[in-house]
Amino acid sequence: RFWTVDEDESMLHLHASAGMYTHLDGVHNKVKIGVRKIGKIALNRKPIFNEKLLENGLVDNKDWVKETGLVSFYGYPMLVGEKLVGVLGAFSKNKLHEDYIDAMTTISNAISVAIERERAEEAMRESEKAFRGLFDSLRDSIILTDKDGFVECNGTALEMFGFDRKEDFLKLHPATVSPEYQPNGQLSREMAAEMIDKAYEDNGTLFEWVHRRKDGTDFPCEVLISPALFKNKMVVQGLIRDITERKQAEEAIQKDYQELSSKNEERFN
Repeated sequence: RFWTVDEDESMLHLHASAGMYTHLDGVHNKVKIGVRKIGKIALNRKPIFNEKLLENGLVDNKDWVKETGLVSFYGYPMLVGEKLVGVLGAFSKNKLHEDYIDAMTTISNAISVAIERERAEEAMRESEKAFRGLFDSLRDSIILTDKDGFVECNGTALEMFGFDRKEDFLKLHPATVSPEYQPNGQLSREMAAEMIDKAYEDNGTLFEWVHRRKDGTDFPCEVLISPALFKNKMVVQGLIRDITERKQAEEAIQKDYQELSSKNEERFN
C-alpha cells in the first residue's frame, strides 16, 4: 500500500492497495502524521523493517496477523529531496531479503518522483487555468509579443482588432496591425522595434500608438509594454487601451478653446 501526504503534511491518505487488502476505505484510509507505524514513518522520515510482527507490538490486530500468516513488515518514507510525498508499506509472509528491500526502496523512490511530478503538473494546470480566466476577463486588450510577432492574446484584443480567430491574429506583427507610418512620421515597424527594445532596457514603457483594425480603420491607443516570462521564454506583454473617446474629447476642448480665443480677438480688435 502507499499513502500520500496532504498539503499541510498533517494527514496521510491511502492512495493504492494491493494483495489481501485492496479496498481504500478501511481504518487505515486516513492516518495522522505521528500516529500508528505509518504515521511514525512519515514523522521521523526513516524506514521501518520488522520480521517479528507478533513480538514487538508493531501491529494492533495480532489475530489478523495470525490468521493471515504475516511475518514481516517494510515501511519506507517517500521523499523527493527533503520533501515528504507519502509512505510505502508492505507486509509479507516471509522474511525480508536484502534484494527485496532494495527493490522496494527503488520502487518507493520511483513512485515518489512520479507523484511529485503529477502534483507539479496539476498545480501548473490549475495555475494556467486561473491565469487564463484572469487573462480573458480583463477589459483591456493584452497581447504577448516576441521578436517575430504575436504569441498570445486575450479575447478583448481579438474584438478590438476585429478578428474572429486567434490563430489568424497570432500570425501577425504589431506593425501589420498599424498604418505604415505613425503620427510622428516614423515607420511603424521601426518604431515598434524601438519600443520593444526600450521595454526590455527600462523594464517597461508607456506610449501612444495608432493601430489599424482588420477592416482598415485606424484608432489611437495608449500602450503599456513590459518584459514577461511566457512558456519559459522572455516576451513583451502589451496592455492596449483604445483612447478614441479621450482624443475626441481633447479635440473638442481644443476646438472650443480656439473658437473662444477667436471671438475674444474679434471683440478686442
